[in-house]
Amino acid sequence: MPETDVDGFLVDPTEWTEEVAEHIAGRENITLTDAHWEVIQFMREHFDNHQVPPDSRLMVLVLGERYGKDKGTRKYLYELFP
Repeated sequence: MPETDVDGFLVDPTEWTEEVAEHIAGRENITLTDAHWEVIQFMREHFDNHQVPPDSRLMVLVLGERYGKDKGTRKYLYELFP
């Protein structure tokens, strides 16, 4: 597995793969579902386009627009990624 820092983030983001994401999620006792992958894919797209991760306000706005108002809340994100 690629090297992570003390907070569990990849030291080299170019080493990210879906398998790495599943491994990291597993360390947090999270099993990735389609709902998780929607969020992850949005974050990957944003990072690829802007070289920074999206803030939570933007995530809530875009996820709500793409997938419906029920998925456009901070509560929803915290339920997926406690």
